[in-house]
Amino acid sequence: MSRLEAIRKKVSTYVTKTFPKSPLGLFLPHCSIVVTEVDSGIVWDILVLMADSLFSQFSQEHGESFVLDDHAHTPPIFTKVRSYSWFMKDLTSRRAIALWIYGNGLIIEDPESIFESAIRKEREVFESTIPDIIKIKYLELRTERHNLRSIVETKRAMALHIVRANIVKLALELCLLAEKKPYPYKKWLPDVARDQSIAGQKVYALAQSFLNEEDYGQIIAISEDLIAEVINFLTKSEMCTKNYLERWWLHLG
Repeated sequence: MSRLEAIRKKVSTYVTKTFPKSPLGLFLPHCSIVVTEVDSGIVWDILVLMADSLFSQFSQEHGESFVLDDHAHTPPIFTKVRSYSWFMKDLTSRRAIALWIYGNGLIIEDPESIFESAIRKEREVFESTIPDIIKIKYLELRTERHNLRSIVETKRAMALHIVRANIVKLALELCLLAEKKPYPYKKWLPDVARDQSIAGQKVYALAQSFLNEEDYGQIIAISEDLIAEVINFLTKSEMCTKNYLERWWLHLG
């Protein structure tokens, strides 16, 4: 049994023993239950989804932001209850991150596969919009790289930290997008890009050097290598034209 399957089994046992005694009890047969975060030894996050009509009944008594926060359990378990309308809004408002979170979720219960169906449909939409997302993020990356030069010249240390971090974030996100994959939020982004993206392996190594370098001249030099690698894998992806990648400033709004 894999680690995730073992966790799924433990959560399922926890849900079976604990949830019927909570305000969720009568609603459980109609709920989708998904583990959305598994941080070993730190926290398990559980999302309980209800049809809008059912959630309306539930929220009249328990509010629209109902949670179960179980710190007696090891690790602590945080459970939130939401409607399917909330879920769909979350999916569409931050599609790449939400698809990573929910697409990697551990499904405990999903009556009529409503949760899985929503993920599948949104993934199709996401894949059709990846080229546009890449273009936006690439322009942001090049703009930040342009800002880096003036920051280095004026030796503004705090701004340097902020811009370097954003350059790395954008580059790692682009690695995953170029391979038609959603990307996680910052907590998991470096590890996921390194471990699940071919381009991410090289970018991760460059990013480490870029973030750790103290010499201003070398910071610019490594940033050039980083941009060159991004151009390389985006060219191979065929999602951006050579003109767009090399004459990016012409495409600024």
